[in-house]
Amino acid sequence: MLTFFKPWRTGKDLKEKKETWDSAFLDYQFSAQQKFLMDNFELRFECLDSRDDYHAQRKAQSLGIDPSKLEPDFDDGIHFGPFKCSDDSLGVRERRRQLDMQEMTDLLANTGWTNAKCDLKSHIPASFDYPSMSPAAWRLEIAKMKSNVITNKLKENKDQQYNFPNKYPDQVEVLDQHMLEEKLRSNQTQKLIDDLCLEFSLNLEQERAFRIVANHAVSSISDQLKMYIGGMAGTGKSQVLKTLREFFKRRLQSQRMIVVAPTGTAAALLQGSTYHSVFGINSSEEGEFWKMSASQICSRLSGVDYVFLDEVSMLSCKDMYKISAKIASALNRPLLPFGGMNMIFAGDFAQLPPAMGGENVSLYSHTIGTSSSDQHASIGKYLWHQINTVVLLRKNCRQTGSSIRDVKFRQALENMRYKQCTAEDITLLRSLISDPSNESRSIDNPRFRNTSIILTYNKHKDVANELGTKRFAAETGQMLADFFSEDEEVVFDELPSKTHDRKRKRRKATKHKINDEVQQQLWKQSPSTNNMQIPATLSLCKGLPVMIRFNGATELCITKGQEGTVHGWQAGKGRHGQLVLKVLYVKLEKPSTDVQFKDLPLNVVPITPNTRRINCKLPDDRIIQISRTQVEVLPNFAMTDFASQGKTRDPNVVDIYNSRDFRAIYTALSRSSSADGTIILQGFNVNHITGGVKDKGGYRQELRELEILNDITKLRENRKLPPSIIGDLRGSLIQQYRSHFGKSHTPDELHESLV
Repeated sequence: MLTFFKPWRTGKDLKEKKETWDSAFLDYQFSAQQKFLMDNFELRFECLDSRDDYHAQRKAQSLGIDPSKLEPDFDDGIHFGPFKCSDDSLGVRERRRQLDMQEMTDLLANTGWTNAKCDLKSHIPASFDYPSMSPAAWRLEIAKMKSNVITNKLKENKDQQYNFPNKYPDQVEVLDQHMLEEKLRSNQTQKLIDDLCLEFSLNLEQERAFRIVANHAVSSISDQLKMYIGGMAGTGKSQVLKTLREFFKRRLQSQRMIVVAPTGTAAALLQGSTYHSVFGINSSEEGEFWKMSASQICSRLSGVDYVFLDEVSMLSCKDMYKISAKIASALNRPLLPFGGMNMIFAGDFAQLPPAMGGENVSLYSHTIGTSSSDQHASIGKYLWHQINTVVLLRKNCRQTGSSIRDVKFRQALENMRYKQCTAEDITLLRSLISDPSNESRSIDNPRFRNTSIILTYNKHKDVANELGTKRFAAETGQMLADFFSEDEEVVFDELPSKTHDRKRKRRKATKHKINDEVQQQLWKQSPSTNNMQIPATLSLCKGLPVMIRFNGATELCITKGQEGTVHGWQAGKGRHGQLVLKVLYVKLEKPSTDVQFKDLPLNVVPITPNTRRINCKLPDDRIIQISRTQVEVLPNFAMTDFASQGKTRDPNVVDIYNSRDFRAIYTALSRSSSADGTIILQGFNVNHITGGVKDKGGYRQELRELEILNDITKLRENRKLPPSIIGDLRGSLIQQYRSHFGKSHTPDELHESLV
């Protein structure tokens, strides 16, 4: 924009040598006409992109492919027949992708991040004599250890009886629920609850959430608990969970509560499981495919009274329906929401919505229920609106620094949740941008340069991982070993044009050898060119930071998003004579629980190759469906904002230039534990975090209604709730609340942008 509108003859007229392009752009005073032109420069191309995406979706649907399972860049259908591919025939989207990747390469190179400067030989693990076990043997060992963990959980307190003695035999009394609960709570139990509140240093809101669940657990007459614990990132939702776990543990009732999450990363951080594995729900996005009967699910839920589900913002309405349907089916209570199971949801709706479908499929979507074609999604939203007990946590427990910058950083994050950042917030955020002239605030600083960068797009992640891998090998004085995938083309039989059978026919798939020319092209492709991010070529050396990319055993921290380093490997030869991995040994970094395999060092786990059917894009923009066998790990020099959710990082390096909206920026920055530990790679779009949420109808309404439900819950717990406010559904509760207090009444702590 400066080159278009600012008069110049040399580059020095555009900016000073030590000045960043971002600051030069901000300092220049554009005219109103120039600003108008800049706002509309991209309009034509955005319209063309939308048109191309729409045509690609129509084409994919005609070929029987679910468009939601393709990456956003996959826009040209699928090709099943044999074909040839040439380096010279680059498609339009491939050219654009390569240009974007080159921009990221230049950005990282200009900061000095790619230069080998440190001596990291100390990061190389000592040689180890690994047991000579085949991949199949290791998979069996993993299955056994996982089964043992699950079995031990099921056995624990399985026969525990929850008897509540009747202190009033042959006596009839008229009591309300609160009086009954008071009589049923023993002094010993109340002392335990009080002691745990002090022991875990719970603040006011955390204590309220904990007491609601704990008092519900010791009562024999309580209704089904349907609860949501919310609040911005770092407000201590996991601390409430830890306290609840300790409460059930001391009462010898640990089995009464299980912890699940939508992703393996979130589940591992909480020492839980993915809800897919517990309830037998398939997920192509998470790479989980389960064949579990209702009896198996029922066995896993034996003795369970409470399900704690974290990161609820990542659930779609369909996901909510599936969870309820599976639990209800397993417990044989189809008419009750969630089968009558007590549900505790936790999460922050200011973070990213579901990866597939985004805001349109989220729990606060305004489009759900407008069409009769998607009944399951409508039921899922109705189920979410039955959550009537809400506690919102306010105090930030992650960014706890007392410096002026930390205080301002916390305020900026809070305002960012509502897309309401002030000029002071923007100034602070700009001061966090990497500055090559200031070594302490540069990404090239040793404190930051070895930290995984949070990015938006997978193609940019591929660039950072490739450059970071080469730099790490140089700094450790090692040669990279390239391990290739085993690929086969998948060809589907054509369905008959006419069929007299009403049953849905499935096309049979057969595997064919890929010709050498296409295979060489596939091996050159980066992981982001396929829909499951499975690398065609893995370049590894000992000590290299990696991230596991599949949910193998969440109970053993072999889960998607778990970070670690390469400890060693066993290799062999593939069908094309290429080097392939048989077993990769990864040392887990900060696992939620220690893992010990026989004959392996502590927290070193074996990762074996998996075979997946994937859609892979070729350089000419065509898509081929293949069966790929490869170890599912990636170098860990960068991660996407979706993968970062739930993590606390210090230091935290982010690139928010390409962030989709304020939620993506908030998700990336809220991983930080301090302002000084945060580095922003380059400038960002101020419009994403200013202007308020008035145009975000569903999101804004959800936050407003949760604030009202939080106020209702607070009044109920303090015995101040008017008798006229009663009900199970969100709508009726809020209507009664407004009827009693007036339509203009708002909770005291409602953010000004929601008023």
